[in-house]
Amino acid sequence: MAEQPVRARASFGLVDKVVGLTSTMGGTQRPAARAGVGRAKEFVMTGERYSAAALERWNVVNRVLPDDGFDAAAPAFAAGPTRAHAATKQVLAHFERGGVPEANRHVTQIAADLYRTEDLRGTVRSFPHGRTGPGKATFTGR
Repeated sequence: MAEQPVRARASFGLVDKVVGLTSTMGGTQRPAARAGVGRAKEFVMTGERYSAAALERWNVVNRVLPDDGFDAAAPAFAAGPTRAHAATKQVLAHFERGGVPEANRHVTQIAADLYRTEDLRGTVRSFPHGRTGPGKATFTGR
């Protein structure tokens, strides 16, 4: 998540060119997966800094939020079913490695693990009684 306009002074860049190293944590391949090899080469090899708006156009940044309301919007991204979000990331990591067939091989076990969490058990128990319902559940990350 990135923001604009007052904070548009914020920019993003990689240090590969400056230090003479290639990223070992995905700084090369992850932008390539989202923006294409040409954009990834530009981002990595020029050493330039790019605005959030530019990276949004390239599909590297999902959304640029305005300053007004940014502080209020940020907690919504952090709140919620953190264990379920982690599971989603696992499924998508398998998808990235081998497409739908690879994700399908793992999704059942990943989802099954969520049934052992307090978050899911509590939400499932209270949902039919109207105490939570859509958009009303609270999560603790356990």
